[in-house]
Parts: sequence; structure tokens; C-alpha cells
Amino acid sequence: MAASLQQGSAANPCLLPFPDRYHAAHKFVKLQPQGAKELSQETQLALFSLSKQITEGPCNVPKPWSWNAVESTKWMAWNQLGNMSAVEAMRLYVRTLDEEQSDWYALLLAEEAKPHNQGAGASLIPAHAYAQTDVWTALPMGEQRKPCPRYEHSGGLVGTKVFIVGGNYAGRYLNDLWSFDTLSMTWQQLVPVPATRLSKANPPSATPFPADSNANGAATEPQVQTAPVLPVQPTVVPLAGHSVNVWGDKLVILGGHIKSKDANSPLPVRIYHTSCNAWEVVQASGTSPSPRGGHSSSLVGNKLYIFGGEDASRRALGDLHILDLPSMMWERTVGVAAGKPSKPQDIHLVKVEGTPPSPRSAHIATVVHDRYIVIFGGGSVTTCFSDVHILDTRSEGGRLRWIAAKVQGPKVSPRAGHTGALVGSTWYILGGGNNVNGCTDLLAIDLRGLSASPPALASPPTLQLWQLGAFPPRHALSSEGVTMVGIRNISKPPPASGPDPEMGMLLAFGGYNGKYQNAINVLRVPQDLPSTPSSVAPGAKATSSTPSKAPGAPAATDAKGAAQASNGMASPAVIKGSSPAAKDVSSPPAGKAGAAAAAPIASKPEAAKGPAGAAAPAAMGSLGGGVPAAPETPSKANQETEKQVQEQEKQVQEREKQAQEKEKQAQEKEKQALRKQLATVMAQLETAQKGMEDARAALGRESAKVLRLEGEAAESHKKLALAAEEHKELVALRRQVSEASNKPQGVRAYLGF
Repeated sequence: MAASLQQGSAANPCLLPFPDRYHAAHKFVKLQPQGAKELSQETQLALFSLSKQITEGPCNVPKPWSWNAVESTKWMAWNQLGNMSAVEAMRLYVRTLDEEQSDWYALLLAEEAKPHNQGAGASLIPAHAYAQTDVWTALPMGEQRKPCPRYEHSGGLVGTKVFIVGGNYAGRYLNDLWSFDTLSMTWQQLVPVPATRLSKANPPSATPFPADSNANGAATEPQVQTAPVLPVQPTVVPLAGHSVNVWGDKLVILGGHIKSKDANSPLPVRIYHTSCNAWEVVQASGTSPSPRGGHSSSLVGNKLYIFGGEDASRRALGDLHILDLPSMMWERTVGVAAGKPSKPQDIHLVKVEGTPPSPRSAHIATVVHDRYIVIFGGGSVTTCFSDVHILDTRSEGGRLRWIAAKVQGPKVSPRAGHTGALVGSTWYILGGGNNVNGCTDLLAIDLRGLSASPPALASPPTLQLWQLGAFPPRHALSSEGVTMVGIRNISKPPPASGPDPEMGMLLAFGGYNGKYQNAINVLRVPQDLPSTPSSVAPGAKATSSTPSKAPGAPAATDAKGAAQASNGMASPAVIKGSSPAAKDVSSPPAGKAGAAAAAPIASKPEAAKGPAGAAAPAAMGSLGGGVPAAPETPSKANQETEKQVQEQEKQVQEREKQAQEKEKQAQEKEKQALRKQLATVMAQLETAQKGMEDARAALGRESAKVLRLEGEAAESHKKLALAAEEHKELVALRRQVSEASNKPQGVRAYLGF
């Protein structure tokens, strides 16, 4: 790495483009290699404030207390920069370092060329520079220490660092905590200190320079150190299937499967403070949910909404719970019928209208407009799902409302254990499985149909879904239990308005597809979804063509392209030469979901050849992609339009009916499976009871035999006692006989002889 930069730039940083020149300067300040001058306090303060302006933008945090002179000085230096752009701050950062030490770049290259830095993994090129739009790229990690392979872990993005917590490796739950810096591309294992609960009597304290500053005290990243008050738990517990939500600079870790005596305790709430590397377990008040893993937790405002999961017995759950983070209090929910008043006993409960999703685990959820929680997929014991449900957290009357969304696009396989990341208004979904095969495609759902306006949704929204390609079956991303986050290139300033072109990188880590993974893969997503190549598997390049546009983009130039654009699918030219598994994306979906999608494509393109050449495309756009015949009279055109609208309504009703039938069949199938399991358990119980009765009968027979033997033994003892008495008498008689035989007889006895 250093050698290539040395040849390309001749040790001249002016030849290195931005933002790489800034990253190199920032790394020099952080490393302070041999030969580096000691930076003055003024220079350190200037570089610190510019780094804050680059990474976080203008100062929008409250001013620290005046008694804390160091923090107040840092705040004032940052605040004085005003609305300076990130690019201007980068240039000023490099110029300030050039004025302080002009040979800093040569010293950095020399430090990079040292043997102990070769293959260490640190890079002057940030992760976003490797991301491409048509292929997933595995980041080169070199020889640096990195996490072991895993799945069922979870993580979140704080600043420029991706934090990974726990996971499952070969059936062993992990208790480690890692961070990956997307700018320096380095892994770091974190060992949290005992956490503290701050109070007014123990306000945050700060050191003059952050704990990760260099030897000369140059401030590299802001870090507040809190004074220890009450240690709660010093280390991360081994867990998997948990959820992680980013709340400010904290990670809120909820639940998860654990292998300990606490597996049946109430749902634990754990918090990791990224600013001070501290870990704590919070005792939330209220009625805590049952322990679970594989659930989803969504942050709306300052409240976490927890849905589903599975308990310690691996039973799927379908309940909804709310945790208010500022007060750390659980709020209970109760289902109510729409439009009906609540019961008096439910006055302190959060009311939820609508039909909730079926009990499930290993699903994903995302938040749109800080209001809607969108849930996709998941599974239970026997069934996997591909449905989409929406929870409106700001429905009328202060109630929550469940809505079953409609999905337009190709039919996708049900899945569980997948992952998702929201980039702009597009939700990207990766990996997962369906109890039979792994899912090898990348999905994208357009969530622009959810309005941010206060009124509630009048009807179930229709969301557009794209199938963006497929991976080989054994590819690292064809896995379950992957963690994926969306990352913005913070080295470039955000736009004043409109879509952000730099908010477009996906970063995926870990997973299991028969082999445990620990690679990091990145992908730059395009702004127009249909222009995304159908195959984004590594090494599969797309051919050049004129792509279709996303909904809201200019209409296609021909009827066939317009029909494909209305269905949210790439044109056949885009996916030409892609892997076989990705070819189905361009064709109309089969089955119940494909009837409506195939209808506009089946229309005759010759109908577009009207006299003015514009009436047909306009009618096509108003009818959702169909191309009717050129109108002869206004009344006939209206009749044709009404007829097509009625046909589409019938198709929608038929799809809804088929979806309901499918859901009923799935529920019946699950009921049958449960009945079968219950019958098996009952048969086993009956067999066990019969065995117990046989054992009792055998025990009774053995007891009778023992009693009989005990009676016989008592009789034997009596006989032995009589025999002993008779033996004594016999001995006495023998003694008498012996004595009688030894006495003199006749005259001898008379004379005394």
C-alpha cells in the first residue's frame, strides 16, 4: 500500500485527491510516526474542531458547563466554524497540518513501509472507495486481527464505526464486542468497563484529551469519560439472536438467547456506551416481556417497539411491547377493535387496532418517517413468510394500528433469518432461508408509498418490490444471520435538497451457509432502482443498456419498456449475461402475483401509434402500465378505461382472496403439524403411563415376594432358636451321662474307692 502511494505521488500529498488526502492527514495526526513534531495546543484544537465539522457537521450540541474549561474550549472552537462545508473543512485541515509540518506525508509513508505495519490491515483508502454499483466487493483485511466467523449476531453504525455484538459460532454463544472503522478499515476488539448510571450528583467528567489520543495528546475523536458510580456488569454476556438499536451514542441491546440459569428471567435490557466504552444492564420498570430471541426492535422517537421472536422453548411469539427509553419503563399493549371505545380496565394500556402479523421470529423491521414500522418475512416452526406488515405509531386517537401492505412486483420466496438496511427510501433485504433452501437474491422495497403527513393511511399501501439479482448458492452472502448496515460517504457534504448520492453503500458482515463467515462485503447502490444490474453477485458485470426508471422517473420510450418500468423490473438488456438464477427478474412473475403484472405487458405496442403519439403513453401511465388502443371517441375511451379499471380491481380482489386462502392454508398446515405433534406427545404419554402401570404391577409382585421371604426368614429364625435350645439340652444330657459313667459302682463305691 505504502509502496504504491510512494510511486504514484512521489511523496507529494498535493497529488493525492480529496478526500483521501484528508484521511492520510488524519491518520498522521492519530499515529504521530517517528519524526513528527509535537503539535501545539492551538493546532490540536483547530484539528479537533475541523475533524468534528467533517464527521458530524455544524455544531448542534448544547454548550458544556462553564466550570469545564477544556470541553467549553473545544465546543467554542467547533461552534465558530458555523456552517462550513465538509470539503472546505478537509482542505483547511490539510493546510493547517502542512503549515505545522510540511513533510508529514513522507513520514506517514515511511511509517507505512515499516515491517510491523505491512499487512496490518490499516489503509489510507476508506471502505466506500471499494464499493461498486454492479458487484459486491470483499474488503481486503490483510493480516490484522478480526472477529471469528459467526451468525445471529447484531450490530449498529455510530459515526463511522460499525459495532458488532455477540453471535453464534458452532453452537457456542459469543460474548465479544468489536468495532470496524469504515475510514481506516481496521477492526478493534473492545473490552467494556463496568457501566455507570449517571445522576446529578455525578455529572460527566472529561479528560483534557480523549482516551484514544496520541502520545502528544492530539485530539483525534471526541470521547467523554464518566465517573464510576455503581458497577452493574463488567463484561458482555454470551448471547445470540438479540437486537441492537442505536440511540444517540449508545447501543441498546435487547434480549437474545443465552445458555445460563437466567434464560427464563424477564427480557434483559443492556446498554453499551460507545463514548466511554462502558456496559450496563438496566432494570426497567413495569411489566417486562418474556425472554426471547429472534425478535425485532424498532426505535421511533425515544421508544423501542419490540415484536415477535421465540421463547426459550423455540415457540414463535406474536406480541408487541413498548419500552420508553428516557424513563426505562415498559408499556403494555392491548388489541381493540377499530372505532370501538376501550374498556375501563384498559385505560392505562396502549391500544392497538388492526390484525397483527402471525407469530414469527427471525424477521426484520425498519422505521420510516419516524412513524411507520415496516416488518418483512420471518418464520415459525413449520412456515416461513414473505408478507409485509406496517405498524402506524401515530394513528388517530393516539392508538397504534396494524396494516397489511400490498406488494407489487415479482413473487419472492418466503424467508427467515435475513437482514435489511434502509438507504434513503429503499429497503434492501439480503440472505435468509425457508427451511428448505437458502435465499440467494437481493431484494429492494420502495417505501415512498408511506406518507409522512399526519393523517392515517386511508387504505393499505401498495409497495413496489424489485429482485436485484442472485448469488451462487455457496456465496458468503447467500447466508442466514448476516448483519447489514447502510453507510454514507461522510467525506462528501450532504446535498442541500433532493436525494443524497453518497447515502448509498451497503456493508454486510458474517452469516452462515454451511460455513461460518466473517468477511466484510460492500456494495454501492444506485439512485434509480431499475437501473441496478439484475445480477450483483461478485464478478458478474452488467452489460450497458438504456435502463428503465424507478417510479416517478421519466416514462420509457416504448410500450414494452414502460410496462416493465411500471412493474419495477429491469429491462431484459440489463440482465443479459447474468447468472441463471437472476433471469427471472425480467420476466413477469408466475402464479397469483403474476396475473396483474403480465396484463400490461401483454398489451399490443402497436396501439401506441396514435395520431399525436402522446395519448397512448398518457393512458398507460394512468392505468398503471397498460397500453390501451387509440381512442376513437371520448365515450368509448372512458368505457375502455372503466373496463380496464374494473378488470384490475377484480385481479386485485382475486390476489387478495388467494393471499387469504394461502394464509389460511398455512395456518391450517401449522395447526395440522401442531395436532400431529400433540398426537405424538399424547401417544408417548400413553406409552409412558402404560409403562408406569407395568412397573407398578411388577413392584407389587416384588413386594409380595419380599413379604413372603421375610415370613419364611422369620420361621427359619424360630426353628433355629428351637434347634439351639434342643442342642443345649442335648449337651446337658451328654454331660450328665459322662458324669454318671465316671462314678464307682458296687463295693468300690461303698468303700469309697
